[in-house]
Amino acid sequence: MASVVTTAEVQVKQTYEVTIGDAVASDAAAIALIGAKTFSATFGFSVPDNDLADFLAETYSPEAVEADIISAHENKISTFVARDETGAILGFVQLVRGLTDPSLKGDPSSHAELRRLYVDTTAHGKGIGSKLIAVVENKARSEGFKQLWLTVWEDNKSAQRLYQRLGYSKVGEVEFATGTCVQTDWVLINRRGIRGMAAANSASHLASFSGEIIEIIPWVEETGTQFHYNPLRDDGIRLLELEPSLPHDPIRCKLLHVNRNENHQYEILSCDWQNSAGPHVLISLNDRAFDAPSEVYTALRRVRWEHQPRLLWLDAICINQNLNKKDQNIDGTERNVQPSYLRGIYRNATGLLAWIGDAANKSHLVFEHLDKCHEHRHINWCRYRGETADAFRHLSQRSWFYRAQSAQELALTDKATILCGRHQSEWLNLMKCTDFLGAGDYYHPLEGPDGRSHLHHLWDLSRGNRVSLRNVFLWNRHVRLYDPRDKIFGALILDTDAQLDISIDYKQNLVHLFRIFTQEVVVKSQNLEVLHWLGPQKKCIDGLPSWVPDYSIVNPIGTLPRIFSPSATYSIHYPTELLPGFEFQPNNALAVYGRSIEKIGEIGSELGATVAVGSEEFRSILSEWETLALGLSYKRFSQAIIDAFADTLVGNDRTDLLIETDNAPYVRKPRPSTSLSAKEFHAWYGQRGAGVLVEANSASAENGNDNWLLMKYARRMEMTSYGRRFFTTDEGSMGLAPPGARKGDDLVFIPGGKYPFVLRARDDGTYELFGDCFLYDLDVFALLQDENIETQKFVLT
Repeated sequence: MASVVTTAEVQVKQTYEVTIGDAVASDAAAIALIGAKTFSATFGFSVPDNDLADFLAETYSPEAVEADIISAHENKISTFVARDETGAILGFVQLVRGLTDPSLKGDPSSHAELRRLYVDTTAHGKGIGSKLIAVVENKARSEGFKQLWLTVWEDNKSAQRLYQRLGYSKVGEVEFATGTCVQTDWVLINRRGIRGMAAANSASHLASFSGEIIEIIPWVEETGTQFHYNPLRDDGIRLLELEPSLPHDPIRCKLLHVNRNENHQYEILSCDWQNSAGPHVLISLNDRAFDAPSEVYTALRRVRWEHQPRLLWLDAICINQNLNKKDQNIDGTERNVQPSYLRGIYRNATGLLAWIGDAANKSHLVFEHLDKCHEHRHINWCRYRGETADAFRHLSQRSWFYRAQSAQELALTDKATILCGRHQSEWLNLMKCTDFLGAGDYYHPLEGPDGRSHLHHLWDLSRGNRVSLRNVFLWNRHVRLYDPRDKIFGALILDTDAQLDISIDYKQNLVHLFRIFTQEVVVKSQNLEVLHWLGPQKKCIDGLPSWVPDYSIVNPIGTLPRIFSPSATYSIHYPTELLPGFEFQPNNALAVYGRSIEKIGEIGSELGATVAVGSEEFRSILSEWETLALGLSYKRFSQAIIDAFADTLVGNDRTDLLIETDNAPYVRKPRPSTSLSAKEFHAWYGQRGAGVLVEANSASAENGNDNWLLMKYARRMEMTSYGRRFFTTDEGSMGLAPPGARKGDDLVFIPGGKYPFVLRARDDGTYELFGDCFLYDLDVFALLQDENIETQKFVLT
């Protein structure tokens, strides 16, 4: 069977009185005992009892071991043992010569096999495994071997990671039979060649919250058997009891099964373990080895008490995250059921401990500033300034704040504490000293989301009040996703204004989940606002109906200004609800009623997110857009082309939403003769424009040196126009279309939507929806009151 690796201990470097030497015949009984015990503990659960007993009797009887030792020269197997100062055997390893595997390349005589690395449980945590490996490697090197190879069981994931860290990689597979039970081992070879001393490269390092360097002794056999989950009862959850200890002691925990309806005093421990960049670390869980992400390990060390246990719940351990072949049915059911209880798990906790990582980028300045403000007990706390403000900006970009689960954890627990290195602060205090941008300036397509505003919106979701689903998506559009379902299920767990009847079930495929979620939101809201939230980007999930947004998209660009702006003002007569008769048809189609406006006449290239502002490509695309605008042979608006162009690039349609009086027929307020953004546009155009419009209006650059006006317009233009294509219409207007639009597509206004939509007719009479668009000088009130325009039924597929 494969070399056994079953756990790892974390220790400060120490020296032990251990000697390594050749095994002798009198060692056979001790070696047999260690081998049988370790093999049973590691692999016994996967092998039928009778097969296991037969294998142990054949391989690990004292007689069989003694025969190996006596005939070592003949069978080319050397056995090395580790002894303590009394001569007692603590572990053993074998070096095997003369064997090869079809997956190994090169001269077979240059390969040696490392086999059966076992250490007794009484000697765990003493680095004995690394000492045994060093002896084998030195021996193999002295005999002229160039490579060491070994086999490891395919389900021993912990060992595979650790061997990979030591330079071993998979080159093949081989079957291993334990009686009638046939399993698959991986064949690994050390591509770095044999090292002179194993210990020199065997230690990986993790930065701890204290700033100290802790050595990970990567030999899993040194703390015991691998941990395996037991299934939960229907009313059960797991809690983690973190055992007390000194800071540098190994992590030891107990996993408890409890009734979720009973009262337990526990805290939520949260960290961004799915984004852990460091190697996994094995901890002791119920006296067995558990492969913990590095971020979980550092979080546990940070919150561990010295003199009493601490009862915790954290999803990385308390929910079985692994779906191996043997436990797939159990774990699949558990992963579906447990998240449905999350609201209760969070609400019943005494608090939240949010570990956001080690101190970095002068983060200590933020917490020291908060401590001073707290001591002085000022009503209004001082704002972050200078280096502290920079430190907070870096802090706001920590990955924990961009997890889909963070909002629900903060919203549903009574008290949240942010932990960063040795410092900590109450979550609400962290936000008392910062300014933030408005929702309209939250996300820039080239710069990403503003961290301060991201935290403010997270804070807004976490105050315990009912929140709008729209605000949930304003924030979670920018969270990283490890499973796209998390964005939907996270929104369902929060207390929102849309109480949706959708079960939390990870067995649902994405297409079905995204469709049913969109359908429920449309029915509850009676509008199509949800179709605007993620902008017009191309979908990544195949099979979605054209009207269903792709919620897996992160950091969407091209979201039009009024979608999330709190300052947009609408007349009470503006059609914000769907017309009666809309329906969801059996073929996953959405049938709605609206009116055609006009068609796309000409369309320019997309201003994509990879185009740098002011670059040659940027100016080329802008020149194309300006040329299209000047090419209008007829315009249906009274403003100059340059004013219409200025308003189009920033999506300015404020006057289009209001009427003169509340008396029917409703008359839209007239647009100003010049753009309200004229000054800003002229300043911007003088520096960024392509020069095509200048020939038509030479005054366009008169304020080009006003940097403040330039930057004001530039930010609005970039947030609106990036991810879109400029177009002109067959009726003499212009606008910004989604990337997939093309000449001849229909521009349709559907009451209940905030902007018109771009539709394309299919051969079967249905329509494909490509996204929303901005259309300059759109008079919705006149459109809906015009008796010459028919209200049509559009079936979106």
